Amino acid sequence: SMETDIIALQEQNKSYIAKIVEDEKTAGEEELEIISENKSEKLTLKFKNLVCVKSADNYIEICYLESNILEKKMLRNTLKSIESQLALHKMLVRCHRTRIVNVMYVEKLLRDFSGYYLKMNCFEDKIPVSRQFLLQLKEAISIKK
Repeated sequence: SMETDIIALQEQNKSYIAKIVEDEKTAGEEELEIISENKSEKLTLKFKNLVCVKSADNYIEICYLESNILEKKMLRNTLKSIESQLALHKMLVRCHRTRIVNVMYVEKLLRDFSGYYLKMNCFEDKIPVSRQFLLQLKEAISIKK
């Protein structure tokens, strides 16, 4: 009957959603390696602890959580290279020429007279968002929900 079909679909849907949640968890536990340009330094951390990466001249500054405290580490590299190192992760999104953010930590996408910015839930700084990255950022945020 139609009812049995609906119940079967609901069950299928439940297990599908459970699998997505499980995948998210395991993806969070996954280790990332961020390697410096000359490969002399590397930072290994869990995906879920990476908050954002910011470029500063020939360096990148990696913000991450270590036992719930925000830490920062500088490595000599370019954001472009880091972006390709991290390309597999849909939750890591370029939002500005100087920034890559982990969408898991985005609280809100806001806008003021100077343009769009992100409010993160683990620090105060506003993170700038440029128009060219707006669409992919909105998509990633909507997937997160």
